[in-house]
Amino acid sequence: MDTSKLAPLSSKSWIGALVAALLTFGLIDWNHSGLVPSGVLTGASFIAYGSFQSRPNGGHFLRHLNPFEEHVSSLAPRVTGLLLVGSLARVSVFGLPRASPLYALLLGLVKALSWRCAARAAKARHTSWTLPTMMTTFGLLATRDPFDFTFESQALLNAVCALLCFGQIVGYVPGQIRPTRLLYACVMLPIIPYVANIMAIYHARTDAPTFTMETPHPVMALYNKAQKEFENRSRRQSTTFEAASHNYQIKYGIEPPPGFKQWYDAARSNDSPLIDEFDSLYQTISPFWRLSGSQVLDAMHQAKSLPGSDLWLCTFSGTSSTRKCSHSYRTFDRHISRMFNNILANFTGLPDVTFLVNHIDEPRVIYQPSSEASSPQDRRITVEDRSRQPIWDLMTKNCGLEEREVEDQDNINTFGLPFVTNISSAQDLCQHPEYSASHGFMMSPVSFRPIHGLVPIFSTGKLSAMSDILIPSPAYTEQEFIYNELRDVDWGRKRDSLYWAGSTTGGFALDTHWQLFHRQRFVKLVQNLRTNKSYHYLRTKGGVVQKVKSSFLNGRLFDVTFTRIFQCHRKACKDQDAYFDTKSWVDKDKALKSALTFDIDGNGISGCYYKLLASKSVPMKQTLFQEWHDDRLIPWLHYVPISQSMEELPELVFYLTSTASGREVARQIAERGRQWHARAFREVDMGLYVYRLLLEMARLQDPQRTPWE
Repeated sequence: MDTSKLAPLSSKSWIGALVAALLTFGLIDWNHSGLVPSGVLTGASFIAYGSFQSRPNGGHFLRHLNPFEEHVSSLAPRVTGLLLVGSLARVSVFGLPRASPLYALLLGLVKALSWRCAARAAKARHTSWTLPTMMTTFGLLATRDPFDFTFESQALLNAVCALLCFGQIVGYVPGQIRPTRLLYACVMLPIIPYVANIMAIYHARTDAPTFTMETPHPVMALYNKAQKEFENRSRRQSTTFEAASHNYQIKYGIEPPPGFKQWYDAARSNDSPLIDEFDSLYQTISPFWRLSGSQVLDAMHQAKSLPGSDLWLCTFSGTSSTRKCSHSYRTFDRHISRMFNNILANFTGLPDVTFLVNHIDEPRVIYQPSSEASSPQDRRITVEDRSRQPIWDLMTKNCGLEEREVEDQDNINTFGLPFVTNISSAQDLCQHPEYSASHGFMMSPVSFRPIHGLVPIFSTGKLSAMSDILIPSPAYTEQEFIYNELRDVDWGRKRDSLYWAGSTTGGFALDTHWQLFHRQRFVKLVQNLRTNKSYHYLRTKGGVVQKVKSSFLNGRLFDVTFTRIFQCHRKACKDQDAYFDTKSWVDKDKALKSALTFDIDGNGISGCYYKLLASKSVPMKQTLFQEWHDDRLIPWLHYVPISQSMEELPELVFYLTSTASGREVARQIAERGRQWHARAFREVDMGLYVYRLLLEMARLQDPQRTPWE
């Protein structure tokens, strides 16, 4: 091969500069945050290699350094010593690295061989010292896994950049030195993985089974079931006050609270699509019937006065429909007052009522039922700090004391993949002991201060084993989380992929256990970082659809990254920063460019959920936290629920993005969720929920009310 044909890639400085710029952006995947470390490395390389580069007057860029090839023997021990000192400093500050010793030795060996090659080439004084940088760049580009790229353009650009870099290397080899066949064989290093990646994606699409009405895909079966459930629920809503009052008594065994007629009139006049679906609200209120009204008020004041309670004591005036809140030391209430005042501003007939609101993200109330009505145990209120420590035993101590909901046998064949068929069962801690080591809140909550006892406290989310009373989150009304249709794109223009970007909230990382936290497990899965690269799909074998294992994960279907790593000790932060592929900043509306959007628990509930629900994309939701809206949303019709194990996620994303029937189901879920958000998640709908809650609270704390059985 005539290497002179490749010389223009290297001999012209402006061409070389263009190629270098392209290679730089190729290495950082066009992410501007990568320019800073790249610039530092480039500057250091310029100084190092420039010291060996001859100048026109015969000198060197750094006069005190002699040619490398003449003094490599004396430089080697000095460099080794500096590296050892640096390694010891790194270990003393951050601890031992997580890389295996064998991997480190192999990497060091390859590095040493590359430098030996460069030194021997330079010995002939016919080779530029820019050759080592080209070799390093080619090594980086040629060894990148094309399966991990989010965009096809990234994978193609990486292969092209590797070939350009290879051309530069060959062009820099002196004419009197004949390149070996081994050198030319290196051109296949970036080509073979890229072609293999294209073929794997092609075979994944062609091998997908064909589902029928008799053997539907689990997603299709669950969507059809959800449609029927929604239609049945809509038909059974009360259309008169008498029917609503009767349904209340049938469901809960007591009369509706005073003011229920005014609430019903307000609901009808505001076209509320739901009149009778408030089971979750009543279930959180019902334990307090065992206390008298005065005991409820005493419990609230007792809890408020406890050190570390971190509660807001609020009073609502029914005549002015305004609320005032006070805290023992805080002044900023995280927009709690603003939300209540806004959503209740246009309602009349509300009672005067007092209530407590939890300030922190995490839920608070843990209550162990007593067999006696209004026992002293019910009236004893305590608070403790369980932050940054495992809390599973505390969360599940009541398991077995109450009857658990049994999952419906709906005969939907999921072929062994854990598609969520019953959201209540999926969130029930007592039914899932594996959650003890798969969620950051269970392993190391950031600021968990549980309040023990029977005390009504409003929180934005709670776990199945807790007794908080649920209210809408003020985050849903904040500008950062408000949906803007101008920033959205139509379904046909959305990218067929799953998008998520966020921080490492959800737990405080103290050691290596952060890899088991829910957010880290999610990013680890879709960035293909797991040691055991085993994924499950539905394929046809012998004419039968079944679950199969595969090492293949199509990175083109996932655009997922961490944008901030915090809530961790220094070493854990450093380890995560090195482990994950992160970005420093992303557009807050970038999720709306993808067909599938992901929402996942943070320290508590996720504030961006309504934004995704209102969009033209499909919201996929993984959560253990119950919220006020759970009675309003139907999984698989308004959103796609994701199991805590996420074992079904690769097949689910593949089906919804890469098959005709799956894309159609995804489009319908996106549209149904968007329409339902516009009907049932208006500010007035939040107000109607809180209105009804305050009616229940007013009856609950009525000083004249005696304990009920």
